[in-house]
Amino acid sequence: MTLSEFLQARIAEDEAEAQARREHSEGCWPNMDNCQSHYGEEGQWSWGPARVLAECEAKRRIVSEIEGTRATGTYTTRLLTILLHLAMPYADHPDYHDEWKP
Repeated sequence: MTLSEFLQARIAEDEAEAQARREHSEGCWPNMDNCQSHYGEEGQWSWGPARVLAECEAKRRIVSEIEGTRATGTYTTRLLTILLHLAMPYADHPDYHDEWKP
Protein backbone atom coordinates (compact mmCIF):
# COMPACT_ATOMS: atom_id res chain seq x y z
CA MET A 1 0.00 0.00 0.00
CA THR A 2 1.39 3.40 -0.92
CA LEU A 3 1.22 6.41 1.35
CA SER A 4 -1.40 8.00 -0.90
CA GLU A 5 -3.52 4.83 -0.91
CA PHE A 6 -3.21 4.68 2.88
CA LEU A 7 -4.36 8.29 3.21
CA GLN A 8 -7.27 7.84 0.80
CA ALA A 9 -8.43 4.79 2.78
CA ARG A 10 -8.27 6.64 6.12
CA ILE A 11 -10.08 9.64 4.64
CA ALA A 12 -12.80 7.32 3.36
CA GLU A 13 -13.14 5.74 6.82
CA ASP A 14 -13.40 9.15 8.50
CA GLU A 15 -15.94 10.25 5.92
CA ALA A 16 -18.07 7.11 6.36
CA GLU A 17 -18.07 7.55 10.15
CA ALA A 18 -19.06 11.21 9.89
CA GLN A 19 -21.79 10.41 7.37
CA ALA A 20 -23.17 7.64 9.60
CA ARG A 21 -23.18 9.91 12.64
CA ARG A 22 -24.87 12.68 10.69
CA GLU A 23 -27.59 10.29 9.50
CA HIS A 24 -28.11 8.37 12.75
CA SER A 25 -27.49 10.84 15.54
CA GLU A 26 -29.10 14.00 14.24
CA GLY A 27 -25.81 15.52 13.13
CA CYS A 28 -23.86 15.53 16.39
CA TRP A 29 -21.02 13.64 17.95
CA PRO A 30 -21.71 12.37 21.46
CA ASN A 31 -21.61 15.16 24.05
CA MET A 32 -21.57 17.91 21.40
CA ASP A 33 -23.95 20.85 21.32
CA ASN A 34 -24.84 22.91 18.26
CA CYS A 35 -22.78 20.88 15.79
CA GLN A 36 -24.90 21.16 12.66
CA SER A 37 -22.42 23.63 11.16
CA HIS A 38 -18.67 24.02 11.32
CA TYR A 39 -18.95 26.59 14.08
CA GLY A 40 -20.86 26.48 17.33
CA GLU A 41 -21.71 29.37 19.61
CA GLU A 42 -19.43 32.38 19.49
CA GLY A 43 -17.49 30.98 16.54
CA GLN A 44 -16.02 28.00 18.40
CA TRP A 45 -14.92 25.27 16.04
CA SER A 46 -17.19 22.23 16.16
CA TRP A 47 -16.04 18.66 15.63
CA GLY A 48 -19.42 17.66 14.24
CA PRO A 49 -19.93 15.54 11.14
CA ALA A 50 -20.27 18.53 8.80
CA ARG A 51 -16.78 19.75 9.75
CA VAL A 52 -15.30 16.27 9.43
CA LEU A 53 -16.88 15.78 6.00
CA ALA A 54 -15.47 19.12 4.82
CA GLU A 55 -12.04 18.16 6.15
CA CYS A 56 -12.22 14.80 4.35
CA GLU A 57 -12.95 16.53 1.06
CA ALA A 58 -10.08 18.98 1.59
CA LYS A 59 -7.62 16.18 2.40
CA ARG A 60 -8.78 14.15 -0.60
CA ARG A 61 -8.12 17.13 -2.88
CA ILE A 62 -4.67 17.72 -1.37
CA VAL A 63 -3.67 14.08 -1.92
CA SER A 64 -5.00 14.18 -5.50
CA GLU A 65 -3.08 17.37 -6.29
CA ILE A 66 0.14 15.94 -4.92
CA GLU A 67 -0.34 12.67 -6.79
CA GLY A 68 -0.95 14.72 -9.95
CA THR A 69 2.48 16.30 -9.56
CA ARG A 70 4.00 12.83 -9.27
CA ALA A 71 2.35 11.79 -12.54
CA THR A 72 3.83 14.79 -14.34
CA GLY A 73 7.32 14.21 -12.96
CA THR A 74 7.35 17.29 -10.71
CA TYR A 75 6.94 15.34 -7.46
CA THR A 76 9.37 16.64 -4.85
CA THR A 77 10.53 15.83 -1.36
CA ARG A 78 8.54 18.78 -0.04
CA LEU A 79 5.31 17.39 -1.49
CA LEU A 80 6.05 13.97 -0.02
CA THR A 81 6.59 15.68 3.34
CA ILE A 82 3.08 17.15 3.11
CA LEU A 83 1.66 13.64 2.66
CA LEU A 84 3.72 12.40 5.60
CA HIS A 85 2.24 15.13 7.78
CA LEU A 86 -1.30 14.32 6.62
CA ALA A 87 -0.70 10.70 7.68
CA MET A 88 0.50 11.60 11.20
CA PRO A 89 -2.96 11.41 12.86
CA TYR A 90 -3.23 7.79 11.67
CA ALA A 91 0.14 6.63 13.04
CA ASP A 92 -1.54 4.10 15.34
CA HIS A 93 -3.39 2.42 12.43
CA PRO A 94 -2.14 -1.11 11.68
CA ASP A 95 -1.49 -0.26 8.01
CA TYR A 96 0.71 2.73 8.89
CA HIS A 97 4.38 2.21 7.98
CA ASP A 98 7.13 3.41 10.31
CA GLU A 99 9.01 4.92 7.35
CA TRP A 100 6.12 7.37 6.92
CA LYS A 101 7.02 9.16 10.16
CA PRO A 102 8.19 12.68 9.21
